[in-house]
Amino acid sequence: MIIAAGIVSLTEYVHRRDGFHSLDYGYYDLWHRLLPNRYAPHHTVFITVDDETLRTHPGEPLAFWSPHYARAIEVLRAAGARVVGIDFLFAVSAESWMRKLGAGMQFNTNHDRSFREQLHSGDVVLAAVIDVSGRPQLPIMDYRAVLPDFPRLDNHIGLVNVPVDRDGVTRSFAVTPYRVDPSPGDAAPPLLNFAPLLAFKASNREPNRHSSRPGDQRWTVSPAQQPIGFAGPPGTIPRISLHTLLEPEAIRNPLLAQVRDKVAIIGMDHASNQDVHVTPYFGRLFTAQSRFMNGAELHANIVETLLGNTAIQPVAESVRMLYVTILLVFSLIIFQRTHPLRGIAIATGFIALSALMGLVTFVNGWHLPAGQAHGAIALGFLVTLGLRLTYEERERTRIRELFSRHVSEDIVKVLLTNDDRPDLLGEETEVTALFTDIRRFSVYSEHLGAKKTVGLLNDHWGRICEPILANGGTIFRLSGDEMFAVFGAPVAHRDHAYRAICAALQIQAITEAYSSRSKEDFRNQGLPPFAIGVGVHTGKAVVGTVGFSGHTEYTAVGETINTASRLEGLNKSLGWRVIASQKTLNAAGSAIIVGHQSIVEVEGRKQPIQVFEIKGVREYQVAREPA
Repeated sequence: MIIAAGIVSLTEYVHRRDGFHSLDYGYYDLWHRLLPNRYAPHHTVFITVDDETLRTHPGEPLAFWSPHYARAIEVLRAAGARVVGIDFLFAVSAESWMRKLGAGMQFNTNHDRSFREQLHSGDVVLAAVIDVSGRPQLPIMDYRAVLPDFPRLDNHIGLVNVPVDRDGVTRSFAVTPYRVDPSPGDAAPPLLNFAPLLAFKASNREPNRHSSRPGDQRWTVSPAQQPIGFAGPPGTIPRISLHTLLEPEAIRNPLLAQVRDKVAIIGMDHASNQDVHVTPYFGRLFTAQSRFMNGAELHANIVETLLGNTAIQPVAESVRMLYVTILLVFSLIIFQRTHPLRGIAIATGFIALSALMGLVTFVNGWHLPAGQAHGAIALGFLVTLGLRLTYEERERTRIRELFSRHVSEDIVKVLLTNDDRPDLLGEETEVTALFTDIRRFSVYSEHLGAKKTVGLLNDHWGRICEPILANGGTIFRLSGDEMFAVFGAPVAHRDHAYRAICAALQIQAITEAYSSRSKEDFRNQGLPPFAIGVGVHTGKAVVGTVGFSGHTEYTAVGETINTASRLEGLNKSLGWRVIASQKTLNAAGSAIIVGHQSIVEVEGRKQPIQVFEIKGVREYQVAREPA
């Protein structure tokens, strides 16, 4: 939980500083392109100054189009439009332009009269723009002066500037950009943005309020950015050509029916239009082509957002953090219990799941950022991997130190590469125990002295330990003249009994060869021939580390170990060299060649057991594959 809390805190810090913005923006745009048509627009219609309109008025400067706009506004009012917005900056009028051509020229001073009359009638919003200096460029005074409640421009002029995210994409809007000072000579109060002002007027709200109704924050007059609830890609907002409105008897055109109770926005939509914006729908992934959205349609989507409450709202921070925490905790639990390679696949799956959750919430009108979840899962995997590698390295070192003096290097490698390692705290498993003992060792120690006795033992252990290790056995103890080894732990072999008998026969053969070479030397020193006895027994034993802090030993204990030790001692009375129990023969298979057999009483056991003299094996081989 400490790791999870640390990762969530770190990713939350990065999230709050927009560290995942590229990923979140990418998913947000992708969801828009995967689900392009979110809803049908109900509140706006786009009146387009398109190529057809321009073709019907060739050579006529746009500055002289005020009568056309007046006619369009008149038709829109007659068709039942709630409010009309004109997405052009009227920096010059036809009359002012003509006055600049020179004094004394004759021209129609009433050219803009019809347009001024429409503006004076109200419910028309003109466009203004904030320039690079931060000051608003307002419509020409010729048009401002005729507004119904001039000089209160905030009821009739809106700023068309829209915020752009750091990647150049427009995804949000603000009701007002910031408080702007009036230009010299103007008494203009602070202005709202163009689309929100249209929405205010269409809903009969007072646009200069500084608070909103409880639970309806989208109407708050503030520079705080809100997401645009796009209806769909460019072309989704219903369109009517301005040319249609300028035709005789235009009001009878069935297309005008879609204007009733709508906000009509007049804007440019011709081939050379420069008022275009990059939106989430811009991009070729899952779309046929990249398309810009022109400014008027962008404003229409903002109006739809406010009037229809269609914005994709971000989930609450508490919900987002809880979601990331739950996802991370589950992933950490799985990472800790699986192989790192599987962990990569699982991490990829969790990342895909978080992306899918983002899509599901988007469909339901919520934005659940996936960037923090992705970062938390990736970081969780890396932290877990680092901890596991550190732990694994410590564990590998411990295993090598613990077992390198008990088993062969091959067995150590198996232990290091196996995922299923022995439980060093103790586990019961079936093994075959092997004990050896030097016959009449006390005689040797009395005659040879300390140094020669130690030399004899070292030479002896060097000879007989090799077969134990070669057959996969584990040497647990070299104590005086006795050796104790186990087959089947820590690495389990299905043929551990067969391996133990093979090792016993090899030990006996090596010892007899040594005894033959040294027979004359021992006789000259008054010593008996060098001989050993080997006892083998199979059964359950507890294997693990025993001892105390700083002094632990890997060993095996239990009745099986005790019985094997006592069987080795019976060799003396029976006159055998290698003795094995019936359980060992049953486990070793039919390849074992036996000699004499006997039923003996063994100290510590209630029932007698049958034992056999081991003479050899048929088709001698050593199986080396672990279980």
